[in-house]
Amino acid sequence: KNSAIAISLDDCLQLAKAAESLSLRPQKIRNAQSGQYLSSLRGRGMEFDELRLYQPGDDVRAIDWNVTARSGKTHTKLYREERERPVIFWLDLRPNMFFATRVAFKAVIAAKVCALLAWAAYRNNDKIGGLLFSNNQHIEVRPNSGRNGLSHWFKTLSEHPAFDEWHSDNSHQNQFSSNEKWQNALKRLNRVAHPGSLIFMLSDFTDMSEQDQPYFRKLAKHNDVSLIQINDTFEEQLPISGNLRISQQGNQQGKWLNLNTQSKKVRQQYSEHYQQQQKYIKQLCLKERMQYIKLLTHDDYLTTLRAIYRNKI
Repeated sequence: KNSAIAISLDDCLQLAKAAESLSLRPQKIRNAQSGQYLSSLRGRGMEFDELRLYQPGDDVRAIDWNVTARSGKTHTKLYREERERPVIFWLDLRPNMFFATRVAFKAVIAAKVCALLAWAAYRNNDKIGGLLFSNNQHIEVRPNSGRNGLSHWFKTLSEHPAFDEWHSDNSHQNQFSSNEKWQNALKRLNRVAHPGSLIFMLSDFTDMSEQDQPYFRKLAKHNDVSLIQINDTFEEQLPISGNLRISQQGNQQGKWLNLNTQSKKVRQQYSEHYQQQQKYIKQLCLKERMQYIKLLTHDDYLTTLRAIYRNKI
């Protein structure tokens, strides 16, 4: 497979060495570049263990008010740490991710980042699973630990049909429902994410809107959520190159949008729309305490991730 337009099983396996420099253990996440927000990984999920009478020093947030009301005595919940934390990857493989002007498709960069972080999760004895969605297919991988969990994830990732169908007419047959696919995948993630999970969401997030906020809020309330945005420099600022024909997602007739990039007004309107979307994404991450990481297709993603998840050992 061409490494610029697809990811192979070998590509996934070859990232093992690079992942040794990464750690997903609970830590303060470093601010590696402008636009990344400090947060802390809470670590493994907590499972309810037992109830007992409240003792001085217990966390008041753990008081079971229902039992307290019934018994007339203050009871508190005790929790025990889960041995294996679920690490869930939510990967956008719709047609909008099969674009780039430099190095590799956004979808390929996102897949390689998934593979790299999966190796780090494996080294931390975490469970590995995920949701991969395109316009034509939604695949879920139940979190599993050990070599089986890692190999199953790599196999599913490298064999996803989207990497073979992006250039065919078939890949666009459901293009009018692309936003609906986004919504469904977001809802599904909310239903399957186990509290205490570490969730990596990889997309260009062009479809993120205010109506999605309740889903992100629910996810971030009980999980550690990292949004990894993959963009191309072309999407940040239009080049001055004359008329461009751009496919319009959300259009059943497959119509094209003509952009005259020599027009200063057109370039300014495009830039303002992009910046407005970026502002919303960053504000949502700050509000819901989600980690935000931005990568361009030509960036050295390993260097960026090392600065954030540096292994201290």
